Order: sequence, then C-alpha cells, then structure tokens
Amino acid sequence: MTPIQQLMLGVGGAKKTYVEDVFSTYLYTGNDSSYRNINNGIDLAGEGGMVWVRPRNNTIGINVFDTARGATKRLHTDADYAESTDTSRLDQFNSNGFRVNGNYSTNGPSSYDYTSWSFRKSSMFDVVTYTGTGTNTNSDGHLDVNHQLGSVPGMVIVKRYSGSSNWWVYHRG
Repeated sequence: MTPIQQLMLGVGGAKKTYVEDVFSTYLYTGNDSSYRNINNGIDLAGEGGMVWVRPRNNTIGINVFDTARGATKRLHTDADYAESTDTSRLDQFNSNGFRVNGNYSTNGPSSYDYTSWSFRKSSMFDVVTYTGTGTNTNSDGHLDVNHQLGSVPGMVIVKRYSGSSNWWVYHRG
C-alpha cells in the first residue's frame, strides 16, 4: 500500500488535534438542580484540564476548577482568596465535560445565565501544581516549573492556593 493510500484509509497517519478537541466555550442557563451534567465534548476525566465558570448576568463569584487539585477545589479569579473545598458548585469531571450542582455561582435559578470555558490538557495547555521556595532557585533568577507542553509557554498564570495571594500573569509578549 502506498503512503497516499494509507493516509486515505487513515492507516499510519498521526491523529490530528483540533481546537474543538481541547477547548470549549459553553453557555447555559441555570436550572437550580443538583448533579447537572454540562456536556461540551471535552474529555476532562481522561485527559485532565481546567474549567472556568462565570455567571453572565449577576455579580456572584467567578470560579476555576482543575483536575490537578480535584473537582471540588475552587479558586476565585475575582479575589485573592485561598482555595476552598465545596461540593455544591462543581463536583465531577466527565469524559464529555463536567458536572455542577445547585449553587448560585455555577447553576442557580433559571434567571441566571452562565458561561464556561473548558481547557483540556494538551500540547497547548497544561495545569500543574508546585511547591514554591520563597526565593529564586536557579542562576538566571527564575524558578523552573515542570510542565508537559513540549515548548516554552507563551502565557503563565500563577495563584497561591494554600493562602490569600494575588494572581500573577506572565506573557512572553
């Protein structure tokens, strides 16, 4: 079989990854119910990643959940609070999205609209935790943090989750 015939049959060709395989913006209206699945096609249970949920028409907190810390661990992007554990917001990562409960910040009454951004771990996105040292640790004055991107990150967001602290953002541009 020629290489072209193999590609036409899907034999020997590398599986391509598309944006819709690793990222989703998903809008939904609250229904104030427990254990509601948000099916957006992103495999967070098997691959890992992060979900960012924001109420669109009220001032309730903005929440981030990731597979590195666990589904019930949340951070507020609009405050410097430490991580909190809460099963009433998001409690499970699924092979096709995630599951929320009846808390107002993730699934309130039908008058509440939400947007969620799901990022699956891939060569473009990673979630890692690390223990800081309080000082720079290498000769160029930076702390090296291991990741699975396979390239130099274009943007890094850092948040201390064990205590109150600011969010820090680095962008190479």
